[in-house]
Amino acid sequence: MDNLNRNVTLNLNLAGLKALSGNKKSLDKGYYNPSCTDFGTVGVNTRDGKALTKAVFTLDFGGITRTADVFLPENESDKLALARWRAVAESFGYTAAVLDNGSVSFGRDSFVGATAHIYVDKQAATDGSGKEYDRLSFLTPADWANGKRAEEAVAGGGGVTVSTPAPVNVAVTTPSVTPPSAVVANGAAPVTAANLRATLGLR
Repeated sequence: MDNLNRNVTLNLNLAGLKALSGNKKSLDKGYYNPSCTDFGTVGVNTRDGKALTKAVFTLDFGGITRTADVFLPENESDKLALARWRAVAESFGYTAAVLDNGSVSFGRDSFVGATAHIYVDKQAATDGSGKEYDRLSFLTPADWANGKRAEEAVAGGGGVTVSTPAPVNVAVTTPSVTPPSAVVANGAAPVTAANLRATLGLR
């Protein structure tokens, strides 16, 4: 390679890190309670030049790590994004009694160390390679329990047809994100997109 720089010295701090094995573990389809090990936000630009912000949850599935992205609402009329945040909050155990009581503030400690209710499905790659990727969905505890019960009944030969509740699908990525000191999520109808973005220091 003519453009290869061979006169280079790398100074890397690798202390305390676990070496990658090169073998990417796969998750089976099913219902999980992963723990959240990291949380933060990152700005992204869409292909049409639109600037958006997404929250990134790093989830530990018993030694297998996945990250789930949830975009922040662009404005107060972005009901779909607000509904996704409601699902995220309930997935982490926040109840309607709390979320329907007005604006709720969440910090990093609200997610890191807590467990979520997640359904993992498989999504085919769009490049025609035949590969599959893990697709994560945040579920309410009730939907998670009902789906898992139905799944176990089928596995046990109970003859029950699994009816997976409508999940909130999120993108799955691999990079880690440096978390901010505090964030605010939206759940109940009284929580507005403006409140969420203002608390995150976004316009």
